[in-house]
Amino acid sequence: MSNDSFYINYRAVLKGDLKLSDFLREMSDYAKANHEFINALINQELGHGNYEGLQILILIALKSPSNVYTEILCRILDVASPEMNNDDVVDLLDDLSDPRSIHSLVKAAKREWEGDEYKHINKKCVWALKRIGTTEAENGLRELSKSSSKEVEAWALQELNSNNIKQGSN
Repeated sequence: MSNDSFYINYRAVLKGDLKLSDFLREMSDYAKANHEFINALINQELGHGNYEGLQILILIALKSPSNVYTEILCRILDVASPEMNNDDVVDLLDDLSDPRSIHSLVKAAKREWEGDEYKHINKKCVWALKRIGTTEAENGLRELSKSSSKEVEAWALQELNSNNIKQGSN
């Protein structure tokens, strides 16, 4: 499949002419070989504030995680738009375990997320930091262990006290 075909099908999903489930199924192989193009589309849609399109592209990126996405995912998370499913963004950052996401994950773990009364996004940010496992990520967990949110504080302390912290580099 070419980039043009992908784009045509992506636009068809946005218009409602193609089911999202069909698009996601058909695009799995495409996503594995075209991270740069998908990343450029994500960047474009973020610039246009097209959160519906962003969500579709994030679902495609979840099919084939790549560190190519880290910078734009951090920007999306930093924007913290209530129109975006930030839960999926954190899931993808967790899959990537890229140390470049540490600052954004710590910042997101401290945030009050609209519509997330059980703090799932915050908890996933803590888990992602644990999975990254570098000294810098551990320092982020230490910072979160002093959080004003008792839940975030408890999750960070739990991860710090577990024996699984990777000893990596910054």
